[in-house]
Amino acid sequence: MSFPTIWTAIDSTCMTPPLMQLYLDRSRMLPLDITLGTKTRAHVLQQFVDRAPQIRLLSFEMMPRSRWMALSERFSISALPALLGLWISVNTQAESGAPAPDPALFPHAFNLRHLSIDIFGPTGPIWSHIAFPSLTSIHIDFRGGYLRREFPAAPAPPIAMLDWLLDVFLSSPLLEDVHLAFRTLVTGREDTHRPVTLPRLQKFYISCSPTPVPLLMSITFPPTARILARTNVENLPIRDEMLSLGQHLSPLVSGSNELSFYVSETSALFTLHFKRDGETRVDFQYYGTYYCILLGQVLAFVTACPLDAVRRFGIGGRKVEMEVTNDQVSGVMRNLINVETLTLKNSTHLLHLLLPVIQDGRPPCPRLKTLRMDGDQEVPHQEFVQVARARAEAGFPLQRVVLGTESFKKVASELRQFVEDVGVWEDL
Repeated sequence: MSFPTIWTAIDSTCMTPPLMQLYLDRSRMLPLDITLGTKTRAHVLQQFVDRAPQIRLLSFEMMPRSRWMALSERFSISALPALLGLWISVNTQAESGAPAPDPALFPHAFNLRHLSIDIFGPTGPIWSHIAFPSLTSIHIDFRGGYLRREFPAAPAPPIAMLDWLLDVFLSSPLLEDVHLAFRTLVTGREDTHRPVTLPRLQKFYISCSPTPVPLLMSITFPPTARILARTNVENLPIRDEMLSLGQHLSPLVSGSNELSFYVSETSALFTLHFKRDGETRVDFQYYGTYYCILLGQVLAFVTACPLDAVRRFGIGGRKVEMEVTNDQVSGVMRNLINVETLTLKNSTHLLHLLLPVIQDGRPPCPRLKTLRMDGDQEVPHQEFVQVARARAEAGFPLQRVVLGTESFKKVASELRQFVEDVGVWEDL
């Protein structure tokens, strides 16, 4: 944000009325940052309303929806030419079925740049259409009061969040930062894939159930944007949808030099990362247990993406869940023509995919130099040596192999016949 260097901040949740009055008197014509709470008194509120043209930031701290309505309606007819940031935090636990707080109650905030809405508890129909043409960032956390990493077992009310979001995006071409978190993301229209272009977008975060794919497919992202998407595996889109999404997001991952997909060893989390020079371009995170199904669908996404710039590739995780078919992984490896470093975590069953192809004698990952094996896994002795020998004889030798301590003791001496350097994982 570009703000004046001097302003007056007044927080009615922790300041006494005399102190707030003193701040107002001394502020004169300075911009005001106002925080309203449940117990904000009427005469204090009226003074804020009278100074509405000076308000730069307006924050409603955790309060019931009915109280928010009573406070916000006092500003609804006021001109707010200086308002740049609007923060709304509402607790609807005691008002099940009530409409969500509606930012459209601020129609005169023509210059609003930052909108943040946090709703704790169930809610009813979604908001009316809003149009803030100067909006550069939007943050909406709308998860019904559940913990941030949880998805409720019971279905949430059918709220057409997707339709509302597309309307917001269409009227906010200057958006740079989007943060969205919902229990549900459904549509009430047939024209779900209305195209939206956000040419200035830099960061896009979405966490929702069942799937963020319809929203992602509706947006044309600039090549420099970064995407982080979270959902639960049980509601993963079908393979064809992931293939289409990969094609749609190809411009974002083009030029990525790091690719990895891992299952966490300690939690039910699956991650897919595309990085360019250490910066994440696309990051998908899935919670759940159906990793066999998930990996196949994620690999479909990956095969639709340009992989010629990838230099580092990693795959693996829990042994049981990470068992996939050869065709699923070999299709990706065939496209990794420039990868130089490969890391396998609990995935020794994929070793044979590095063997030269009989038809043309070329192996997948022909420029592979370094092979790293997770230190916790037992490396099959004969198969490992076979891969190293076959690649060396075909003219595609490995330069460095990194193993766990026990595996190193068993195969290091034999591997050194075909590999320049054999090291221990713990030494990294």
